[in-house]
Amino acid sequence: SIESRVIPLFKLFSHSNLGAHEIREIRQFHFTGWPDHGVPYHATGLLGFVRQVKSKSPPNAGPLVVHCSAGAGRTGCFIVIDIMLDMAEREGVVDIYNCVRELRSRRVNMVQTEVLLIYGNIAIRFARKGIILAHRTRAPW
Repeated sequence: SIESRVIPLFKLFSHSNLGAHEIREIRQFHFTGWPDHGVPYHATGLLGFVRQVKSKSPPNAGPLVVHCSAGAGRTGCFIVIDIMLDMAEREGVVDIYNCVRELRSRRVNMVQTEVLLIYGNIAIRFARKGIILAHRTRAPW
């Protein structure tokens, strides 16, 4: 799509003195439709991107590395959407407030602004129509 692109697969080869060979595959995804200090115009592009990343990541691949320019606002929003979509699928509900609170206990300023939190909430609602969302009355900041 116009908003994202998949950069070709990289293969890293390592050889040990004992003759063991290890090959690691690295796939880099780049979402270009998310402006700095803003949000994408439509949630569908980002949701498609999240699904694309998940579909190209083998279950045994280990954790994903997610990073925007500062590693906080857009990174946090992407991570919250990813975690909440998994939670909605597993449990039928989501808890955005506690997810953001937990992320912020590990890294300052994850999901920096109220706009990012609202955008994440809208994206999750759009993706999971019919799923009951756990609401909180105050923002985690």
